Amino acid sequence: MTTDARGIELGLLADNLGFHIRIASIALERALKRLHGEDIRMGYFPVLLIIKLNPEATQTAIADSVGLRRSSLVPILKKLEQFGWIERTGHKADKRANRIRLTAKGEKACTDIAEDVEGIEESARAALGNRGYTRLVDLLKEVQVIFGE
Repeated sequence: MTTDARGIELGLLADNLGFHIRIASIALERALKRLHGEDIRMGYFPVLLIIKLNPEATQTAIADSVGLRRSSLVPILKKLEQFGWIERTGHKADKRANRIRLTAKGEKACTDIAEDVEGIEESARAALGNRGYTRLVDLLKEVQVIFGE
């Protein structure tokens, strides 16, 4: 079948890996928005968690760890700053770099979002079964290696 649930012709997209990864990503973001509101983006959580776990990390290190270019991370950091979730100060070792850390409000947001993300993941695990879920995650990791830079 090359049509979607609404009867829209998909052609080559019907079995296209990138297309289905993108659609799955959008579905996961929508699930998170239902829990946290329209301002939240799925990409905020990995950045928050990396900052929480690595408070001395530079922007470049954070960007690399979540698969972003540094220039793509900057607008996310600005948004997280607007929310009051992070603060940037000069880095002790490198005067050109910023030290980024969570505020108390950011710690709470990270914890709250982590709980919601875990709930979303549990729903996926329940639907796919433990074996199917683990296999899917392993396959996605393989795709990252195959197409990684």
